Amino acid sequence: MTIVRAESKPLAPTDVPGLEASEALNAEAESAALTAGAFLLRPNSELPMHRHRVEEGFYVTEGTGTLLIRDEEHAVSAGDFLLAPAWTPHGFRTGDGETIHVVYMYPALDPWTEML
Repeated sequence: MTIVRAESKPLAPTDVPGLEASEALNAEAESAALTAGAFLLRPNSELPMHRHRVEEGFYVTEGTGTLLIRDEEHAVSAGDFLLAPAWTPHGFRTGDGETIHVVYMYPALDPWTEML
């Protein structure tokens, strides 16, 4: 069994303003079938629309925000499970005073991400 401690894979700033992320379960962690990580989206930020060739699951651990999927917007909050089917454009947005913490997971193969 592999245990990846939070202190060994802390959330770190990304190229997207307001987004911090960490991928903890992957081939480096000896995972053959699953990739998983977490991200934090700070207030008034957006994880732009993108898509993958694989489905991606999400679990909102804290906070509130908006899930962008296809041409729809859905308010999401702590405790919500979300699914973006393969090839489906999706992203997240936060507004004033909103911060959202999300755990994501997808099959371990290369997800082929396309930013839209």
